[in-house]
Amino acid sequence: MKHTIKKTILSAAMLILVSATGTAQGVPVYDNTNFISFVKSLLESGKQTANLMKTVKF
Repeated sequence: MKHTIKKTILSAAMLILVSATGTAQGVPVYDNTNFISFVKSLLESGKQTANLMKTVKF
């Protein structure tokens, strides 16, 4: 009887502590506009690098 009461109190305390500190622990979600502009700038950088590589003689 004493062990079940201790286990119940301990599990309730752990549940309260975990739920109090365990909020917002996921991957942040961003809107797509930043990602789309990043991809556009990345493609433009790739085009510029390709043109630069064409002009350089090795």
